Amino acid sequence: MSVEKIVKSALADKPLDMKEAFEEEMSSRVRLALEGWKKKKMSENDDEDENDDKETCTHCKGTGYHEDDGKKVECEPCDGTGKVQDDDDDDDKKQDVQEADEVEADKVHMARDLAKKARERGDYKVAQKHDREQEKHAIRQHGLTK
Repeated sequence: MSVEKIVKSALADKPLDMKEAFEEEMSSRVRLALEGWKKKKMSENDDEDENDDKETCTHCKGTGYHEDDGKKVECEPCDGTGKVQDDDDDDDKKQDVQEADEVEADKVHMARDLAKKARERGDYKVAQKHDREQEKHAIRQHGLTK
């Protein structure tokens, strides 16, 4: 509506009214722009807080997409966000899995040794028990069961 005031004042040759209407319009536009800018910055800060533990996707180089035959395709590793989970957690998980594998490997070797000793004694029933344990731990070590 202020734009209408500006035009009417200009057509009526009332420069003071035109100046007042112009200032009113400019201040409302500046206020709206500042509110929009503030909201944008607030959402960016929220996004940064959410992405603190994330790093730039190496597949799409942070763009969130890549081009395939000239078409934009959403990047799968980062789901189009341009960010992926920090690998520090993955390293910890890998280390935990590796330690669990070592424990299972030790159990496999121990069961194999016990089965061998039981066979040497002629105790085949105990040897079979240790063979089953060895098999169970070998399966766990290779991730074939939970």
